[in-house]
Amino acid sequence: PKNQEAWNLRDGSDGCVRKTVLNCSTDKFLHLENMKMPETSSVFVNKSMTLDECGSLCKRNCSCTAYANIDITNGGSGCVMWLDQLFDMVVFPKNGQDLYVRLAAADI
Repeated sequence: PKNQEAWNLRDGSDGCVRKTVLNCSTDKFLHLENMKMPETSSVFVNKSMTLDECGSLCKRNCSCTAYANIDITNGGSGCVMWLDQLFDMVVFPKNGQDLYVRLAAADI
């Protein structure tokens, strides 16, 4: 949390900060399940890519902070990549979507 005191009072409006600075060549992706997808004002979308292709492209793009399938039905399809900070992420108890978030290798 960017503001731990506010966070402890259940006010997350200041958001979070990274523990470790990213290093594009060594970063890893953390698989998060049952997520509400982040706000989508700065994304790349490709409806024909597989999730593996999406992950490979995201790994090569140092601006990519996360990726996921566009459509989760029938095993998932398409690619959405976030190219900036991630806002408004929530873990749902169930029926959320898989999201892969870039983290420094030391934080995985």
